[in-house]
Formats: sequence, C-alpha cells, structure tokens
Amino acid sequence: LEAERGRTEEAKKLYMAVLADQPGHIEALNNLGVLAMREGNNKEAISYFRRILDYRKDYAKAYNNLGIVMMREGDKKMAEEYFRKAGEVAPESVEPYLNLAALLRSEKRLEEANRVTEAAMRRGLRDPALLLSTALIKDELGQYEEAIKYYRAYLQSSQQKESRKSIVERLTFLEE
Repeated sequence: LEAERGRTEEAKKLYMAVLADQPGHIEALNNLGVLAMREGNNKEAISYFRRILDYRKDYAKAYNNLGIVMMREGDKKMAEEYFRKAGEVAPESVEPYLNLAALLRSEKRLEEANRVTEAAMRRGLRDPALLLSTALIKDELGQYEEAIKYYRAYLQSSQQKESRKSIVERLTFLEE
C-alpha cells in the first residue's frame, strides 16, 4: 500500500522488516527489486531478483524482471534468455511473451516475434496488450488482413482510451 501511494522509503522499510523475520520472503524480495528498478538502481534490482532464484528457481517474475533490467543495461542477449526462461516457468503469464516480442521487434526479428505472440495465444492468452502486440507485428510484416483482425480484437477488448485513436486511424488506413 505504501509503494502504491508513492511512499517508497516507507515501503522499503516494511519490506526490510519482513525480510528480517523471513529472509526468503519472495514477494518482499521481488517488490524491493521492482522499487530498485524504478529508481534506476539496476545492480540492486539484479541482486534482489537473483536472491529470489536462490530460494525458488521457478519464480517467473524474477526471470521476467531480470530480463527488463538486462534490456535497460543494453544486454539484449541476456534479456532474451531471461524472458524465454520466464515463459517456460510460467507459460500462463502474458508478460514474458510481451517483453520477448517487444525485444525481438526492436531487433527487427519480426518472424520470431510473430511466433512468440502466436504461441501465447495458442496457450489461450487473450490479453489486450498481446492482441495489440500481435497486430503491430503483423502490420510490420505486411500481413495486413491479419493485422486488421488483431487491431479489431484489441479495440473490442481494451479500455485504454489514449491508444484507441491511433489504432482506429491505422485500422481505417489499412481497410481503405
């Protein structure tokens, strides 16, 4: 609650108090890592996320968050490995797929990005962000009919008003 209110120092103290009692408290470690990441303290964030993996090798959030930190550090190869590991550990979680697809898109590895989002949807994931990511990838690949389908699905499922205008404009352009 303190973290949500923007009271970062109070939140850190509370998480540290939890860790004093329970050094392996996964959520406290993860939340401290996220706070460090938000503050730009990547080394500290990495330390927290790696501590989590000492306790639990199957904690997908730690792998995903390490991937985000590695992206910020410019180590795209390690980021990709962490995102892939997060997806293996928690195939029902959309974040690793979104992050991996974004990384691959940034490197113009569009076919791979396409396979990543399609794999997520074959697993039954239908998050609006996943639909939009798929639409963007299909659009960049020149698969316009498919892009239209995913843009429409995104618009039907999303509540994000700020992105709707640009999506509607692109959809109108593609349909004309």
